[in-house]
Amino acid sequence: MPPSVRTSKRKGRGDMERHTLCPGCTFCPEIVIDGEIVRIGEDANTVVLKKDEWNVIVELIQSGQLGRV
Repeated sequence: MPPSVRTSKRKGRGDMERHTLCPGCTFCPEIVIDGEIVRIGEDANTVVLKKDEWNVIVELIQSGQLGRV
């Protein structure tokens, strides 16, 4: 994992994963995987995806169909 990515897993209602691209602060947007929901963003600027929708994005990246902009 690149050093610029911070990852943590929290136990609770189920496994919850949090990922951020800015390990130096707590104000940057993050990706939260919580059960069947994936949230990307911060506060009012958050998109919510179902796990299946998230997996489509991952598959597009891994297949090379979606890349850097």
